[in-house]
Amino acid sequence: MRTPDLTSESGLRPLSAIVVIAFVVFVVMLRVTYLALGESVGTRKLAVLRETGMKPAYSIEDRRGTPLAVFLERLDLVMSPQSMWQAHTPDYMAVELANQLGPDVHPSELLALMLPDAKDGVIRVDRWEIDAAAAERIDRWIRGEHEWERDAVGSLPGIGFELSPGGDPQLLWKPVELLSRETRKTFGQTTSPQLWTRKIADSLGSALFGPLDETATDADRKNRRREIWSGLMPTQFCRAALSISPERSLPLSTLLRREGVEPVQMSLASTRAREYPSGDFPVLGQWGFTQDGQLEAEPYGGLESLCDDILSDGAWSWLEPIPGSYDYRRERPARLKLRPYYLGRAEGTGAPAVRVTMDVSLQRFLRRRLERVMVENEPAVAMAIAVDLASGEVLAADGIHTYGMAAFAPVKHQFMPGSTFKLVTMATALDAGVVQPSDTFQVDNGEWVLWVDGKSRVIHEAEGSKHGLITAEEGLAYSVNAALVQIGLKIPAELFSDRLKSLGYGQRVDANLGGEESGLVPQLPWSRRFAHASVCYGYEISTTLWQHMQALTTILRGGVYKPLRIADSVVHDGQRYPLEKSEPIRVFESETCRTVRGMMELGAREGTGRDLYRDDIVMGTKTGTAERVKTEVCLHVFGRAAAALREAGKPVPNSLYRQLRGVREEHSRCHTSSIVAVGKLPGDDREVAVFVVVDEPRVGGHFGSKVAGPAAMDILVEALGITRGGTETKRDLLPGFAASIVDPGPRMSDEAREQPWKARAGW
Repeated sequence: MRTPDLTSESGLRPLSAIVVIAFVVFVVMLRVTYLALGESVGTRKLAVLRETGMKPAYSIEDRRGTPLAVFLERLDLVMSPQSMWQAHTPDYMAVELANQLGPDVHPSELLALMLPDAKDGVIRVDRWEIDAAAAERIDRWIRGEHEWERDAVGSLPGIGFELSPGGDPQLLWKPVELLSRETRKTFGQTTSPQLWTRKIADSLGSALFGPLDETATDADRKNRRREIWSGLMPTQFCRAALSISPERSLPLSTLLRREGVEPVQMSLASTRAREYPSGDFPVLGQWGFTQDGQLEAEPYGGLESLCDDILSDGAWSWLEPIPGSYDYRRERPARLKLRPYYLGRAEGTGAPAVRVTMDVSLQRFLRRRLERVMVENEPAVAMAIAVDLASGEVLAADGIHTYGMAAFAPVKHQFMPGSTFKLVTMATALDAGVVQPSDTFQVDNGEWVLWVDGKSRVIHEAEGSKHGLITAEEGLAYSVNAALVQIGLKIPAELFSDRLKSLGYGQRVDANLGGEESGLVPQLPWSRRFAHASVCYGYEISTTLWQHMQALTTILRGGVYKPLRIADSVVHDGQRYPLEKSEPIRVFESETCRTVRGMMELGAREGTGRDLYRDDIVMGTKTGTAERVKTEVCLHVFGRAAAALREAGKPVPNSLYRQLRGVREEHSRCHTSSIVAVGKLPGDDREVAVFVVVDEPRVGGHFGSKVAGPAAMDILVEALGITRGGTETKRDLLPGFAASIVDPGPRMSDEAREQPWKARAGW
């Protein structure tokens, strides 16, 4: 009988196959033992590697813990234009990348981002001063006539000269044209873009600085090329695309590998995106790139800067968050492409949160109310702030500028306070004992004449002002300029000036929100007829909303000065750590301030705030209306001129303000309308103060009570809980609870209430 053929499919006899299998098993066992023990085998060693995640960063939350600012991880397409375009073709890569980034990305727009040094596709080279001889050599090279360009076939496209403003030759070039495939093909460089860019660098370097001699090394040539490309393409880092979705990251990575793009040239980088889930309010500030070549975004302005400063203090170093990580083991050398083995992970620690005093619901309402003011009154600037009176905590603050303002308007924009400043004048006079509420003053009938050393000045009043003989109390309640001038002139100028300094006027407020201005207080000695008299009713002095509110709340809370607070505490791992508070400083006697509060209540009931009065609130008001004098510049005039210059790409010169002095809009006077309102619910101790400034309204009048008043009252009743989102609520439940008067919809039937599983509909 014939022995059957037992040859295996591999071609080996069974015995041979068994030997091979045994050998393979031995090798596998040896490898497993090697990996398990972590010992060296031959010349290969095991390495434990650690992959670390991004460092956690702080968040910001409102007084109730609602997130205002958080970090989310994102992918950005980052690149070095200087390195990338020495080895790749700009227009070709723009098309390929745009195809992977999605239909919303146009190649031309992407190309502009990837060529940040170019304007309209042209880069103006200003690294070198090119004299006439060098310009001639470069021009000959461009035209293909230079001795080191023997293989030239014509003039180089996309590069040339232009005279600079100073009359010197300036080199210009178009990267897309000079580095294109068509140009390379024309000049016989069909293989590598890098060979072409090296040729450009070598030739241009020779024209600029002279050819390298025969003793030049490779390092010399590399340094020459580096110098040339530093001039041709200065930017070393930029972000070509932000927030790339996960589904597009893999195709992009595949494209970069296929095109041989090195990580130093272009890569997908994991970074953090700052998100504002409750609303992107100006008071928050922002994260961004403030200078060229910056690798990480940083906070600037607003609460972002403030919170970063707080946590940068060494006192909080123990809260430094630790990023998560995982460990894995990989054999070396890497060229063997051996598999990594996961070993374990380490959880990171969470980042702290800075809790601020703001109420996000009130902040949203205040923002909407200012937007309505912008529509109804068309001002240049509208600002508002709401403050818990006892603590000085800012509940909400915002500002809108028609012509744009990078900084937060309530700490940046300066204005003339007008009649709201009369509260300071009255409190100072009462505290100094130079006036009593019942003292009387003759204010005439709209025009009162001040005489000083035989010289006169007419003090004008608003239309409908109280006239004749009035009391000091009526002078404040009805906002009579002549009365406050007579009262304020009783205060020694030195005492008045010192009191203003103690309230923070003329000094930069320590809000740390970025861009704070100090305002202006006239320097002593004061002219009695002008500076002293004008300050008494809020003229010849400038302030910011934040600064003025700090002073006004000092009076309203009983004479104790407290800086406005917006950062409350640091929260970490479920624990809250209050931030240190400034020591309160007594500026006025409490009895003085009670008297002023009484005058404000009279002003709300009968005086300039009577149209705003509500009998369901214990409230007081002080309105303000100021008109810019002819030597001052109107905001609308200046804003339009500055915006036109910025739009044209030109700087705004310091001389612009002087040039526009006295210019007015046709048939327009430039007013600042403002009001401070304070109130509480009957039987409740919690008081809220609101201050609104509407600078240069163009429609709807100009009086503080008519323009700023309605917005201030809406914000006040919202802050007190009388309304929610502007809708009136019922207040007939338990204290602290309110039922909305909004229709709740269909009611649940008795049957559905007792057996809800039987009734899913028909409520």
